[in-house]
Order: sequence, then structure tokens, then C-alpha cells
Amino acid sequence: MDLRAYVVILICTCLVSCDKVSKLTASNKPASLTEVRFAIPTQMSAALMQIAIHQKMLEQQGIKPIVTTFPSGKRAVKNALVLHKADFATTADVPFVKQVYLKADVTTLATIFFHDNANQIVVNKTKGIETLYDLKGKKVGTQRNSTVHHFFDSMLKQNNIDESNISMVYLKAEQLPQALKDGKIDAFSMREPFTSQAVELMGSNVKVLSYPGNYIQYEVLVTRKSYLKNNPEIVKAILTALQQAEIFFHQHPKQSAQIVSEFTGAPLNVVQQNLDPLRARLQFSQATLAHWEQLLNWMEVKARIESDSSIVNHIDESVLKELSPSKVSVIAYD
Repeated sequence: MDLRAYVVILICTCLVSCDKVSKLTASNKPASLTEVRFAIPTQMSAALMQIAIHQKMLEQQGIKPIVTTFPSGKRAVKNALVLHKADFATTADVPFVKQVYLKADVTTLATIFFHDNANQIVVNKTKGIETLYDLKGKKVGTQRNSTVHHFFDSMLKQNNIDESNISMVYLKAEQLPQALKDGKIDAFSMREPFTSQAVELMGSNVKVLSYPGNYIQYEVLVTRKSYLKNNPEIVKAILTALQQAEIFFHQHPKQSAQIVSEFTGAPLNVVQQNLDPLRARLQFSQATLAHWEQLLNWMEVKARIESDSSIVNHIDESVLKELSPSKVSVIAYD
């Protein structure tokens, strides 16, 4: 065969083959992206969702994320998800359980992070405060009915301190550092980036009290029951993207820390110290159910009103179990 004829045949074969590959690839891509609204708090425990958004893992699953950020998960759920201004939100446990207590149209699909040292108590040393026991007669700020509120309450109980000896002041998360500097409060219970903001404002006049291992909390992915019922494939796509984010986090911890630092505003060194990739897990464990029941009981005690709400009516592990059975250990609803 003439060499030129062979080259022509080879080129034509490649063009046909490439055209087939191009058509196959195009057919695998979604014709258009589906817009989905997310309410995301600027807290480190929302790391997997922040990574999925930053690395465009949602787009890879056919989702166009419309993202609104909030200073706290409580406000992401209360001010966006429940009001139908968002389709999904992430939050620490207490705001989710609060909506269960209120019988809102919410359900959780998975947990995406767990931590035993996410929250701190920041105290003003110039007021003579060095330890938790020095808070007697002082004004302590926090965000009401939030995880940092329950954390502070738990620390008091663990140290046999009577809450009635302390004046609680309830403020928005972002107001706490300035309120401490202005003397409106003497201490506050919060997390990053607000802890570092207080240190930046007041320097050596503040002390940060931490209690690693004494308080477990989970970050949960929440949607509305009605949305899940009508959009199971979208839920599956989002959980798939979060799986990819989990793998990315484990493979690229430094880059992940940078992403979370930029998203939350927390200093990079603080994120690196506190954001253990082993805690960033997409899962649904049996342990969470008992934990949330305990939080529901705390809500009832605080409100002095017993609720007939049930955690099991506000969870749905089925999509995650279908996607990755090993990530689900929920075995009983009793």
C-alpha cells in the first residue's frame, strides 16, 4: 500500500474514533445544570460542603449551586431552609434538633463532620476571669438555642457550676467579639472564626478556655422532607459530591485547609490545627440518634414544655445507604 494512502486511512480512522468519543463524552454530561440553593455557615465543620462548592464537585454531578453564607448554622436553617429560601443547609446538631422540637418540615440526610473541641469560652482577663469558676456573677454571651449554647451549659454541669449564678446575654455570633471588647459581656461561648476575632481585638487581655474531648458535636446536612420526596436524584447527586469532597480532603489536607480558611475567615494556622481530615466524614451512625434525643430533652428542659416530637421522624438515611452502605450504621429507630 502506498504510504500516503495508509496515512490518509489512519487519519480518517482516528477522526471517526474521536468523533465517537466526543459524542460519548457529551452524552454523559448533563444537558444543563439544575439550580439548587444552599445555605452554608462560615464554620469549619461545614468543610466538606465548602470543598465540594469550591472544587466544583456539585457541577460535576449536574448541580448548579446557588450559595448563601451565614455566620451560623442556626441562621442558615432558621432563616433560609425553613423559610424555603434554601433547599439544603448544613448546621451543627442543636439548630437541627430545635427545628425537630418545633415540628418543622426538616430532615437530615447524613452527618459530614464530628468534633470534640470545636467550641471555646473566651474570657476577659481584666475582669479577673481565668477559669470557668471565675464566671460567677459575670455576664456571659452566646447565641441562644445553638450548639455553643448547649456546649456552655454542658461545661457548667460537668464542673458543678450553678447557671443561676451567671447572667446570660444572647447575641448574634458576629456581635460577640465586639461586645466583649466594649464590656457589654465578660465572656462568651463560641467557635472560630469569632474566637480569633476576639484575640485580635483584645490581645493578651483575653484567654481562650478549651475542653477537648468533653463535648461531641456533629455537622448535619439538612433539607426539607417535601424536597427530598420530590427530588431524590438531586439528593443522591449532592451526597456523591460530598463523597468526592471527603476523598479530596484526605488526599489534599493542606489545600483543603486553605479552602476552609478562605470560606470561613478563620486564620489558616487555626484551621490547620483544628481541622483533622479524619473527622470530616460523610456518614450516618447509630450514635447520633441517642445524641440528638439527649439534645431534644435539653430543649424541653430549657423551654419547660415537653414535646411529642421524635428524632426518628426527621431522619432519612436511605439515599446514603443506597449510595454507600458502609457509611450507614443506623440499625434501630427505638
